[in-house]
Amino acid sequence: MQRHVQSENAGVIDFEMVQELRIEAGAIEATYGPNAYSHYLRKYGKRPTRAEADTIGRLIGGRVRADDGTLRPPRPVAKRKAAATTTHLPFGTAV
Repeated sequence: MQRHVQSENAGVIDFEMVQELRIEAGAIEATYGPNAYSHYLRKYGKRPTRAEADTIGRLIGGRVRADDGTLRPPRPVAKRKAAATTTHLPFGTAV
């Protein structure tokens, strides 16, 4: 039995979105193996809420995309500051 989730905005099933999420779940599983995030995408046909994404991200040791488009859990402040101050050298430049 296939499960399809209705869009809260339109009240209509968005089959294209569900199909895209299943394709994404397949790509995740092909690259990293099955995990909590790919399982969630397949089971519910939608992205997790921010709170659910925080939990899933911590469980798998990475960041996952929430239903509002953000990557969760957020990076620690120290990593955000380090990324903001990092300069990238052009390819082939000697250090």
